[in-house]
Amino acid sequence: MRLPEKVFFQPELAPKILRFQFIYSMTGLALGLSCTLLGALLFVHGVAGSASWVVQLLGLKSSLSDAPPGTVLFVVGLLVISLTRFDVRPACPSRRHR
Repeated sequence: MRLPEKVFFQPELAPKILRFQFIYSMTGLALGLSCTLLGALLFVHGVAGSASWVVQLLGLKSSLSDAPPGTVLFVVGLLVISLTRFDVRPACPSRRHR
């Protein structure tokens, strides 16, 4: 996560922002892992049914058709994990504020 420049004028905000980003990321990880594990469990136990989705966004297309519900839940869990991961990028040494 890269903190905006304005945060450095109020240094007391930086730890709060990082703490809430961490809570957000850990919640996403817990939700994503539970979806992934539940999807794998449904898939292994052979829960029947079919689900499908087609997503088109910014010229990219994702389609999953006639898939068992466990597979769809597994993919959703992976997406949640990847979208909510904690990301900290150190500032460049030349832009360091003193």
